[in-house]
Amino acid sequence: MRVIKKIGGQILVFLTFLVLSTMLWGWLFTLKTDTVPAHKITVYIDASAVRETALAAKLEENLPENIRMVKAHAFSYAFFDDQALSGADIFIVPESRAAGWRDSFAPVADPPEGAMLLENGAAGILVYSAVSGQGSAASYITYLNEDGKPENFYLFFGARSAHYAANDNAVDNAAAELAAVFLDLE
Repeated sequence: MRVIKKIGGQILVFLTFLVLSTMLWGWLFTLKTDTVPAHKITVYIDASAVRETALAAKLEENLPENIRMVKAHAFSYAFFDDQALSGADIFIVPESRAAGWRDSFAPVADPPEGAMLLENGAAGILVYSAVSGQGSAASYITYLNEDGKPENFYLFFGARSAHYAANDNAVDNAAAELAAVFLDLE
């Protein structure tokens, strides 16, 4: 009984140590596996399933100059953090949801032929055709909308991306270079 009282008296210390230890190891893990936005391209994909790690690893095989890593995430990754989502470099979204995100997309001065044009001047490049069932990086992305149905998906550049030359804050055009790599993936 005395042993139980001693353990019970120390439980708060143990729990505090456990929480602090978990936070420290999480922070150290983040330091090791992440980098500053100036050396990273972030891709957000609004599809039913995304093999995030495999896609990021494949895109990292052809990194643009000064880029150290690619982070690929499903939109659900930023569920509680709209700031992370709005700062993305590349977006892959279904046609039906593109207009709702138009403020996050960069305007394009000279849109490519066949691009999806939005009222703010953003232009999306077709990456998956629901008619043909063919798309870029289809072995990494399940191109189904939220209803589980095939739909056209488009690639847009982020309005706040530092890696898209058309933006005022751009330091390079690495997002466009990586988008070209993405478009060639099977």
